[in-house]
Amino acid sequence: MRILVTLKPERYEQPRHSCGVLAEIDWARKEVIRELRIPTASFRSDSAFMAPLINGVTHIGNRVFVAMWNFIAEIDYEKFAVVDAFSHPNMADLHGMSTDGKRLFVASTSLDAVLCFDAESFELIWRWGPDVPLLAGHKPASQRAFYESIPLFGDRLAERPLTFVEGEHRALHKSRSGFRRHHLNDVVWNPADGQLYVTTSHWFEELGGAVIRLNPETLEAEFVAPPDSFLGTHDVQFVDDRIVVTESRGDSAGWVTGAGEVVHQPLGQMPAFVRGLHWTGESFLTGFTRLRESSDPSWIVEFDRDFEREISRMDISGFFPTEQGCAIHAIAPAPKSA
Repeated sequence: MRILVTLKPERYEQPRHSCGVLAEIDWARKEVIRELRIPTASFRSDSAFMAPLINGVTHIGNRVFVAMWNFIAEIDYEKFAVVDAFSHPNMADLHGMSTDGKRLFVASTSLDAVLCFDAESFELIWRWGPDVPLLAGHKPASQRAFYESIPLFGDRLAERPLTFVEGEHRALHKSRSGFRRHHLNDVVWNPADGQLYVTTSHWFEELGGAVIRLNPETLEAEFVAPPDSFLGTHDVQFVDDRIVVTESRGDSAGWVTGAGEVVHQPLGQMPAFVRGLHWTGESFLTGFTRLRESSDPSWIVEFDRDFEREISRMDISGFFPTEQGCAIHAIAPAPKSA
């Protein structure tokens, strides 16, 4: 079995390598077969900076698509080379991405938005967020109390909708974005029901993350797991009747059962950032990145179906200088030709 893993420097404030890495790994042999370095495009401004980031990965046949900061690269799997790329003004710190075979779905994290593109023409079909009602609601009680305490505005300020103005947002860093309130991490298409599942890292900076079900045809959305369900909700996989996620800041995996119950399963890998998840059909491959103060390698662990037993593991290192570290973002199956 071969997998595709996206890797980036963990400490990118020292941009010696302004690129991300797509690595192909033979998991049975725990061996890196190929790697491809992809430079990060730069749309600079006085109020933002770029970083050598590479995040989500998906594929349609032998066409592999990788989400960089502000563009999507198309890679010919057989040649393992970039053959095309496209960008859009709404692409700001792209994170997770997925496909239904005809469309590409990607999370634009600095905008708290999901973007949908035609996989052939690369034209934008729709954008969901950041000004949709679901993303504007469910304010924490402390925020509501703060706004309601202001006599001049009362609770009107708390309910004021976010107005999104079209324009050039590609250089917008999430730390400087007025649109990022929940940090959309991943968007995954589920072929079983034809729906998209969107994860958020947090909710208005005060609550934990959520899982949102988004209809890609009507753009109607609802919570599968409400805000504060998970600690840093990241990757999504669909196994049995469960919607399985990684809790990036909780050293744990979690899932929502068919009955709507939220379950947390500790992974025992601290100190690490949990990011990257792939269901092989028998086991879960889960990525772990050392925290920034550490220069130890990242690693991938293979767990059983309920994350109760470790089956095998592989260290991930050597892609960037030691002082920069190496971060895992996404783990995905390689095209079937592998």
